Amino acid sequence: MGVIDAADEVLDSVASELPDEPLLAVALVAALVALAIGGWLLLGYLRRTPGERFARLVGGPEALAVLMHPNPDPDAMSCALAVQTIAESRETDTTLYYPGQIRHHENRAFETVLDMDFERIEEAETIEETDVVLVDHNEPRGFRGSESIGPLAVVDHHPGDGTGREFTDVRTDNGACATIFSEYFDEMGWEPVHPDEMATQESLDEAIQPDTSTALI
Repeated sequence: MGVIDAADEVLDSVASELPDEPLLAVALVAALVALAIGGWLLLGYLRRTPGERFARLVGGPEALAVLMHPNPDPDAMSCALAVQTIAESRETDTTLYYPGQIRHHENRAFETVLDMDFERIEEAETIEETDVVLVDHNEPRGFRGSESIGPLAVVDHHPGDGTGREFTDVRTDNGACATIFSEYFDEMGWEPVHPDEMATQESLDEAIQPDTSTALI
């Protein structure tokens, strides 16, 4: 039985019990219908995987900032790239930020070989986007005004009390944050694209491009 049919049945029942109070009957039915619809929407939300919920969230804003922790390592950098891949598949412009420095040889090599485009910041005002996603850390730090950042979402594997306004996925039992994003892609059914297939692939909107899959590995 659909929601409308159920509402009609309840309306008939209530109307027969309250023949002299038609407005009350209608109000009761409206409340019941609203409750049923709300429950249906909540159930649908709960059935979505974390990856699906994250993708819907980051696909909402016109522009998104992805913030790594100070002195980012390959785990942080790969996660930032994963967010960019998901967000831009839904036509959300992204900028990848980090405070501090990319210091160690392996970290610099990671950035150089994968030709990543990161923007270094020293103060919060540099971040022009309203919505910020934190990856591989759960509390902004390492730059002036960091305490003013209220992230839209947080994805991390470190202990801490930081949370996102609308999405928080902190798994301290995971050895790497990249594992979480790899699971997101798996939950959404995305597959890696071989470099030789790039030219023949009709759409890369729901495919993991070679730089992203290489970074996550």
